[in-house]
Amino acid sequence: MYRVSGRRVDAQIVTSSVETERPGELLNASVEPDGTEISTPSRMLTMADDTKRITFVVERKVRRNASSTTFEVWDMCGAWQSFAGGGPALR
Repeated sequence: MYRVSGRRVDAQIVTSSVETERPGELLNASVEPDGTEISTPSRMLTMADDTKRITFVVERKVRRNASSTTFEVWDMCGAWQSFAGGGPALR
C-alpha cells in the first residue's frame, strides 16, 4: 500500500511474518524506516519476531525529478522484491 504526500511516498509491507527488509537501489531518494534515514542501499533491517507490517517513507531529494527505491523482504516463505517511489509531478 502506498500513500503520496508532497515529496514523500509512504509505503507499507504487510505479510504473515516479516523477518528482514533491505532497501536496494536508491534513485534520487532516501528511505526512512522507523524515522531513521537510509541514503545508501543494502543496510539489512532485522525485525522483531511478531512483525507483520513495515512502514517506510521514500523521500525525494531533488524536486521535479522522479524518485524510487527497490527493496527486498524476507518472510517465512522466502524473499521477494518490489519497489516504491513517485514521479516528477509530486510537489
